[in-house]
Amino acid sequence: MELNREHFRAIIFHNFRRGLSRQECFDELNSLYSDKAPSYSTVKNRYNEFNRGRCSIQDESRAGRPKSVVVPEKINAVRELIKQDRHVTYREIEASLDISMTSINKILHEHLSVKKICSRWIPHNLTNAQKKARVDWCKEMLEKYIQGTSKAVYNIYTGDESWIYAYELETKQQSTVWVFQDEAKPTKVVRGRSTSKQMIACFFGINGHVATVALEQRRMVNSEWYMTICLPEVIGEIRKKQKNRRIILHRDNASSHTSTQTKAFLTERKIELMGHPPIIGKMKRMANPINVSNKRTCFNDETKLDSSFSDEAVPLHHFHLGQDIYAAVTYFAIAVQIHLRQYGRDDNNRLFPTKRGMPAFSLTRMEGLIENRHSFLTKGLSVGLQTYFLRRMDESTLQ
Repeated sequence: MELNREHFRAIIFHNFRRGLSRQECFDELNSLYSDKAPSYSTVKNRYNEFNRGRCSIQDESRAGRPKSVVVPEKINAVRELIKQDRHVTYREIEASLDISMTSINKILHEHLSVKKICSRWIPHNLTNAQKKARVDWCKEMLEKYIQGTSKAVYNIYTGDESWIYAYELETKQQSTVWVFQDEAKPTKVVRGRSTSKQMIACFFGINGHVATVALEQRRMVNSEWYMTICLPEVIGEIRKKQKNRRIILHRDNASSHTSTQTKAFLTERKIELMGHPPIIGKMKRMANPINVSNKRTCFNDETKLDSSFSDEAVPLHHFHLGQDIYAAVTYFAIAVQIHLRQYGRDDNNRLFPTKRGMPAFSLTRMEGLIENRHSFLTKGLSVGLQTYFLRRMDESTLQ
């Protein structure tokens, strides 16, 4: 049996009761246990304690913090903090739990096995039905074109329209979140687009880029533009060298692509259609969301009245911050976005949105602005927005 210090204390106490001197006790222990025996100073200190009347061989309780705070309670507390806020930092954990950075590091990496990684950009969050439909369509195309070995693939051309935006992206440090060992890597959808943008339609085939057509002086694609400007330019570029070249067109199911006029135009020019997997269960605005005006915010002088309002009829989701500055709250699916916008006034003294303002940001960032008071805007925003969200949560509209 391996003897510990309490065993040796018991032996020293027994020798003390036998009437042995300090030196006699030490010599006896040394002869029996050699290197494992306690030192002479330890024997002397024990004798002094026993002479003062102490009979216990246990350590006395001592005040102060324990040697280690890495205990189940602290580990569970850190786990809950991460689950509540995946962006939580070391300093926030330290302030909440009053434990050192070294202990936090040990809990995070040795006990919870978490790591902080950046979210990966994805264009859409697809449902399982959407994913299955796309896989089925891809299998059908692989079979039709013999796994890509068919010569017909040289006649396939694809294209789509897209806005080219100027983004205000988060830094990698801002987008990092804590992830447990058994969790999937996080993703995030592109949001917060600025007002600086340009619509283009780009087409390419197996040999590379074919044509790019810009949408000039328009705000949306329609069948007229698609038939009279876009497609003629693309078809002309493809058939520049061979007028009767076969064209198999692949495009999505947008209304301008599938309208009767577009189909007739393509049939007349002997353009074959490849089809496109259906988009099932598209994400739509909730039937009973926060009271957001359905009028489109625009900056076209001819359509100012589409989103204008008077001082007596401010929309419910707008909060006046002073000097014709408003905070507009929008609600899409389960995401709440806040827009700060400078409004102008027309000849009838009605307010309309201008291009001056801050990009949309989340409720989490809004709470940070309110807490830190980074600008004069947040003072007027804090009371109104907090009251607004409390009211909406009482109505159970925020899940």
